[in-house]
Amino acid sequence: AQEAAAAIIPLIGGPLAGFDDPSPADLPPRVRQVLRCLLEGDGDKQAAARLGLSRFTVNEYTKVIYRHFGVQGRA
Repeated sequence: AQEAAAAIIPLIGGPLAGFDDPSPADLPPRVRQVLRCLLEGDGDKQAAARLGLSRFTVNEYTKVIYRHFGVQGRA
């Protein structure tokens, strides 16, 4: 995989994620569902409605996602 990445990275302008970076696969399934909603552009309220969760629960899962990936804020 590293050889393939070495061949492909120069063609796309740089790595999007490294081999040692945190993976979404390491997150619990429900947190991954929230992550998917956020990546599709949903806010907490929309993700909560889609998944049948409270906004508070989605906000707590979002905090888990941020800590997992080392994100400081939405911006």
